[in-house]
Amino acid sequence: MGNKLFNNPKPAWYIIWLLVIVSVVFLATRAAKADEYTRAEIGPTVLSGEFSDGVAIQLSQVFNEKYLVGFGLIGQQTGNFSDGPVQVGNNIMLQGQFLLQGPERWEWVEPFEIGLGLAYFQNKNRALGSNLTFSLSVGYERPQHWWRWLPDRITFRHYSNAGTASPNSGQDLPLMLGWDFGY
Repeated sequence: MGNKLFNNPKPAWYIIWLLVIVSVVFLATRAAKADEYTRAEIGPTVLSGEFSDGVAIQLSQVFNEKYLVGFGLIGQQTGNFSDGPVQVGNNIMLQGQFLLQGPERWEWVEPFEIGLGLAYFQNKNRALGSNLTFSLSVGYERPQHWWRWLPDRITFRHYSNAGTASPNSGQDLPLMLGWDFGY
């Protein structure tokens, strides 16, 4: 079937463009301070713990290096799963996370970032039995001496409802490549 990230009905396009325009204006005006920056991410998707051919993009704002608020688009996903071929449509999600980093005295932890929070998905699907899910992430920030065009970070993201609804197999974004702007 192929990946169709932007295969949405016309009313959804108005909402998507409104979110994009408001977010870009907000992020562009807020990203000037050193402790606030914009994060753009792109990567593949994994549905229910099994490979699917989807892709996801996310745009977030990080405040005080402790809070992440943003939205993402998860493209149509298809795959041959253990119970046969499955196709899941596009999804828009909003998320908020509290970002944890180790104390300054733990220098070996410094390049790692753990995120805990909530996400709201537009549609329930084969992996998500509810619109409101928990949002978990683990990221690694590259050392500053590497080539500047490489991604600033690699993040694993997981969304699930923690057994509060069925199904609960989860939506994973296992290799999100991220670039930080404005700091």
